Amino acid sequence: MTMLTETLFTITVDSCADLPEDYLRENDIAVAQLTYFADGIEYGTDENPTEPAEVFFEQLRGGRMTKTSQINPDSAYEFLKKHFVNGRPLIHYTLSSGLSGTYNSFCIAADMLKDEVPS
Repeated sequence: MTMLTETLFTITVDSCADLPEDYLRENDIAVAQLTYFADGIEYGTDENPTEPAEVFFEQLRGGRMTKTSQINPDSAYEFLKKHFVNGRPLIHYTLSSGLSGTYNSFCIAADMLKDEVPS
């Protein structure tokens, strides 16, 4: 599968994708890191990377309050632009538009990128 994605198209996802790290790495799938706030700290940034999922969900079950944040269109654009290489089609998987504004941010970003990339 790695050979197929390297030759035909690029796949990207956001950090809500429930895919093992090994799978992402083996298949060269880039992840757009979404941020969240917990205990007044923003996670998913270079300064505060996300916690392992097991820790995050254990703390949620224990009553920890969190707040999620959608990616903004400019950050989504920069992410897509970075991974749109050699004219290969890019497929990005994200949450449903009914669950998150992240979908809309990536649609805006894709439209911005289309203006720069020939068909």
